[in-house]
Amino acid sequence: MATLESPPPGTPSAMRNAFGTVLSALILLLIGVLAFSIRLFSVFIIIHVVALVYYIKGILSPKMFKVAVTLVVSIGLVVCLIVVAVLVALVASSPTGGWSGRSLSLLDPTYASKYIPIIASVSEHQPPTWPSYFMDINVLAFLVPAGIIACFSPLSDASSFVVLYIVMSVYFSGVMVRLMLVLAPAACIMSGIALSQAFDVFTASIKYQLGRSSNSKDDAEDNTSTNKAPKDDSSSGKTDKGEEVAKERSSKKGKKKEREPADKPSVKSKIAKKRALVLPLEASIVALLLLIMLGAFYVIHCVWAAAEAYSAPSIVLTSQSRDGLHVFDDFRESYAWLSHNTDVDDKVASWWDYGYQTTAMANRTVIVDNNTWNNTHIATVGTAMSSPEKAAWEIFNSLDVKYVLVVFGGLIGYPSDDINKFLWMVRIGGGVFPHIKEADYLTLNMNLATINFFAKRDGNYRIDSEATPTMLNCLMYKLSYYRFVETDGKGYDRVRRTEIGKKNFKLTHFEEVFTSHHWMVRIYKLKPQKNRIRGRAKKLKLIHCVWAAAEAYSAPSIVLTSQSRDGLHVFDDFRESYAWLSHNTDVDDKVASWWDYGYQTTAMANRTVIVDNNTWNNTHIATVGTAMSSPEKAAWEIFNSLDVKYVLVVFGGLIGYPSDDINKFLWMVRIGGGVFPHIKEADYLRDGNYRIDSEATPTMLNCLMYKLSYYRFVETDGKGYDRVRRTEIGKKNFKLTHFEEVFTSHHWMVRIYKLKPQKNRIRGRAKKLKLKTSSGLDSKPAKKNPWI
Repeated sequence: MATLESPPPGTPSAMRNAFGTVLSALILLLIGVLAFSIRLFSVFIIIHVVALVYYIKGILSPKMFKVAVTLVVSIGLVVCLIVVAVLVALVASSPTGGWSGRSLSLLDPTYASKYIPIIASVSEHQPPTWPSYFMDINVLAFLVPAGIIACFSPLSDASSFVVLYIVMSVYFSGVMVRLMLVLAPAACIMSGIALSQAFDVFTASIKYQLGRSSNSKDDAEDNTSTNKAPKDDSSSGKTDKGEEVAKERSSKKGKKKEREPADKPSVKSKIAKKRALVLPLEASIVALLLLIMLGAFYVIHCVWAAAEAYSAPSIVLTSQSRDGLHVFDDFRESYAWLSHNTDVDDKVASWWDYGYQTTAMANRTVIVDNNTWNNTHIATVGTAMSSPEKAAWEIFNSLDVKYVLVVFGGLIGYPSDDINKFLWMVRIGGGVFPHIKEADYLTLNMNLATINFFAKRDGNYRIDSEATPTMLNCLMYKLSYYRFVETDGKGYDRVRRTEIGKKNFKLTHFEEVFTSHHWMVRIYKLKPQKNRIRGRAKKLKLIHCVWAAAEAYSAPSIVLTSQSRDGLHVFDDFRESYAWLSHNTDVDDKVASWWDYGYQTTAMANRTVIVDNNTWNNTHIATVGTAMSSPEKAAWEIFNSLDVKYVLVVFGGLIGYPSDDINKFLWMVRIGGGVFPHIKEADYLRDGNYRIDSEATPTMLNCLMYKLSYYRFVETDGKGYDRVRRTEIGKKNFKLTHFEEVFTSHHWMVRIYKLKPQKNRIRGRAKKLKLKTSSGLDSKPAKKNPWI
C-alpha cells in the first residue's frame, strides 16, 4: 500500500509548496480572513522561515552560508534596535506608558472604574461572581485544584508551565467576566490531568486487585504440586543452581555492589507507592462509574448552556413559572412600531446598548451604538438622561433627536433595564461634563449627633421616597416611571423591590407615544417648542408668534396688505411696476435702484441692475448711494457713465409705507460718503435732525432722492403731506431737468424715471442755435452769438 510522504525540507518541491502556502495566506490576510488570528499565523510564518533557511543551506556552500547568516543576523539586530528605540520613544511620550485603557484594567482591576467608566460600564468587563464560575466551567471548578496537586507529583518543566498557565488564567478571569474564555482551556487541561491521574489510580487498583486474586489461586495450585514432588529432584536442583551461581558470582559481584544502593530504594519506593495507591476493588469500580457520570453530566450541562444561556436571542426573553413559559417580545414590538410610525430621517436617542438593534430592526438613525468610540457622544447622551427634563430637551433638540427610547423592567422584574444602568450614565457623563456629579444621585445619611454641622452621603442608590431630589427629577427617572402608578403594582418596582418615591407627575417637554405590552420598552417624542409654552402671558405670546409667522413673516414682501375699518387693502405696486418694466423697456436697458430691490427687478422684470442683494463690491453700492445723494445734474452724469436708462425709487409717503427709500436715505449717504468724501452726512441734517420739511437743509431738498420721491407729490390728495414722516414736505413745486417720469404705481409706492438724452437737456437761445448749426439743419452761416 503506497503512502504519501511530504518532501524533505530544502527540496525544490518543498519550497514550491511553502511559497504557494505563504502566497495564499497573504491573500487571505489582504481580504481579512486571517487578520483576526495574526498571532497564530506568526507561528506559521516562523515554520516557513525555518524551511527557507534549510533550503538556502542546501544550495550554498558552508562558507557562503556562514557569511549569509552573519549578514542576516547583523541586519536583523539593527532593525530590532530601531524598532525597540521607536517603541521606547512611543512609550515615553504616552501618559499611560503606552498601555491602553483595557490593558491597564487587566493589570489594575480598579483602573477602569476610577478613570474610564465607559469601559467599566460594559457588563462583559465586570468582575465575575462565584455563580458565574460554576455556570461556565461547572465541575471543572472542583477538578482544577486536583489537577494542580497532580502537577506537583512529580514536578517537571511541562507541569510547571501548566501551573503558571492556570494561575495567570484564574487571575485574568477574575478581572473581567469575558476573560472566562482564557480560563476555559486552562481549566480543561488541568481537569484532564486530574481525571487522567484518577483513572490511572482506579484502573491500576482494579488491575492489581484482579491480578492479586489470580496469583493467589496459582500459588495455591503450585504449593499442592510441590508437596507431591520427590525430594531427590529438589536436592539435585539446588546443587545445580548453586554451581551456576558460584560461577557467575565472581563476574557480577562488582556490578551488583554498584547497583545495589541505587536499585534497592527505587524498588522499595515503587512497592510502597503501589501499596499506598491500591484501593479496594469495589471502591475503584464505583469511583470509575462516578467519574464517567460526572463527565456525562458536564457534557449535558455544556449542551444546555450553549443551547439556552448563550444561544438564546437577547431581544426575545423567556421566563419559566408555575403557569408555564412566558415570552416577552417587547423589543421587537417596539422596533416594529418605530419602523412603521416614524419617518425614515427621524433620529432616536437611547443608551448605546440598543443602538445596533434600533438600526438593524427599526431602520432608524441613532445617536450612539455599540461601536461608538467617541466618548463625548456617549457622555452627551448620559448627561441628557441625568439632567432635568428641560435641560435634557435642549440637549436632544440640539442633536436633532425626535424620539427617546428607554428600557424599563420594574413591572415584570427585568433587571437589565436603564434604571440599573443609570449610575454608569451619570459616571460617564460626569467624566466629560463636570456639573454631573454622582454624589447628587446618592442618598443622604444624616448623623443626628451632628445634624447641625454636616451631612454625609451613605452612597446608596435609591428610587424610593428617600431618593435625592436630583434623582427624582432627572429625565431617566421620569421617562421610566411616568404613569407607573396606574399599573397593578401601584408604583411598586419589582426589580428594586420598593415603591417609587415620585408617583404623580407630568411631562412638559416630552410626550409618551408608545409603551410595549409588558412596559419593557417606552418611547417618548420631543414636544415642539410651541407646545411647551405655559401661562396666560406665554399663550398670548404664542398667539402673537403664530400670527407673526403667518402674516408678518410668511406674507410675500412684494404684495402688501393693510387691515382697516374699510376692510383689507392690497397693495400690489411692486408687481405692477416690474410688469411695466418688463413690457415697456428694452431687454438690454439697465435699471438703477437701491440694492434691496435688485433681486426682485432681475427676477420679475428680467432687467439688468447695477447693484443687488449679492453685490459684495462696496464701491458699486457707494456709487449708487452717491448718485442718490447728489444734485440732479451730478446724479445724471453718474448714472449716464454707468449706462443706466431707468431709475427706480420706492416711496411710501402717500399710503404710510415706512420701508421706503426716504427712510433708508441716510444709509445711502453714509455708504456713499465712506468711499467718496465729498458726501457728508452733516450736510443733510439740521441740528442733527433728519428732516424733509421746510426746515430741511438745501442739500437735502436738492438731492436726487428727494426730487424723485416728491416730484408732483403736491398734486395728490394730501397736498404734499407725508404720512410716514408726518409732516408737509419742504419743497413742493419743482421740475426735473435731467430725468423724466415714465411710471408711477397705483399707490405711488414705486416710481420709475428715465434719464433724458443729452440733446433734450440743452437750454438757452445760443445753445439752440449751436445745436441747429452743428446738426446741419441750416446751411446758412450762423450768426454771431451775442452771449458768447
